Amino acid sequence: MREGLGVGGSLDNAARRLLQSIALRFGPAPFTPQEAAAACENAAAMSEVLLALRRLLEHGEIGAFQKTLGGLCFAVPFERSLQIAAELAEAALADARNAGIEAESDGRADGKDMALDLLMLLDDIERRDIRLTRKGKIEQKSVERWSRLVRRENEAAAALLTASCPYPAAVAIALDLMMRLGLIRLDGETVQTDAGRIGQWTAGKCADCRRKLYAEWLGVWCPDDGAARLIAMALPALPGGEWFCAEKLLSRAAAAGAVFGGKAGGDNTLSGQTKRFLAILAEFGWLETGTARSGETVFRSLLSGEKDGADEKIVIQSDLDVVVPPGVSYDAHRMLLAFAEPVSRDRAVIYRLSKNRSQLAWRQGWTWDRAIAGLERLARFGVPEPV
Repeated sequence: MREGLGVGGSLDNAARRLLQSIALRFGPAPFTPQEAAAACENAAAMSEVLLALRRLLEHGEIGAFQKTLGGLCFAVPFERSLQIAAELAEAALADARNAGIEAESDGRADGKDMALDLLMLLDDIERRDIRLTRKGKIEQKSVERWSRLVRRENEAAAALLTASCPYPAAVAIALDLMMRLGLIRLDGETVQTDAGRIGQWTAGKCADCRRKLYAEWLGVWCPDDGAARLIAMALPALPGGEWFCAEKLLSRAAAAGAVFGGKAGGDNTLSGQTKRFLAILAEFGWLETGTARSGETVFRSLLSGEKDGADEKIVIQSDLDVVVPPGVSYDAHRMLLAFAEPVSRDRAVIYRLSKNRSQLAWRQGWTWDRAIAGLERLARFGVPEPV
């Protein structure tokens, strides 16, 4: 186990200080030696920076890779950057967390769950022959159908994409993430799924699936705002169910030297870029917003496992509707999609068992015994006779 910011205390002070600086400034994003030198609190000679980077490489604190056009880049591994962020933000998190914060409502969780979005898209890809155009783009009718399946608005996320992107923002980000995780691949003229990779991703708790998506997303869309970066790295470390006040956290981030919107920290209000970043996290289903009794906007992380209902069960109704409350594993959702139609998504997801889906499931290798056994394992009140 690592202790503090070193490996068994073997790193020298210069290397430790540099590690803190680059973790706060860059998170898991790549950086050059020149950028590392610029991130140092006190001006340091390039030779000293290179020596410290070499020490960090030797101790596995950072990785190195060659850029496409030449030149050496470095990066702090995501999990390590998260650990360092939690250490740097420990006092801020303690001050910004629950500590008397009570939300007037239970916050906002309206079914905009990126993991469920991906499961719905993957189910659609598996059921249809998704074709590519001659230019290698997904056919328009599939994109329009996927836009209806994805539950996120496009406004906050659209700014992440270039004007030349041929797909709506939510669909484009979902496709990007599915390809990065190896859940889909473009095979000649069609889009193919990888059942093994999908099974690996959905295994375990819901929060673990969300964290995998979050790690991939953050590696690409890591914000430049230092305060947003600190929130991005610290968010998965926040206990689930606990509200935190962003203003207090950002105030401590400014005191630690975080940069707000490209300008030196010191403004205790939320910067515009950080506000947009928090809005995107809420859109993706990784953050929940609420209002404290004091009138402050408060947040809580949905990336923690503490809110997962490990013993949560589905409710199968005699009218063939299946109610799936929050916390039920994504593996269970994937099983239900095999022979049930998704009807609505809010705090709970409702499926309807259908003859057409069931017949398709039988053709894909499902058996009556396997389907009933799966439903019985998940059902809180058993499987009604009409099913």
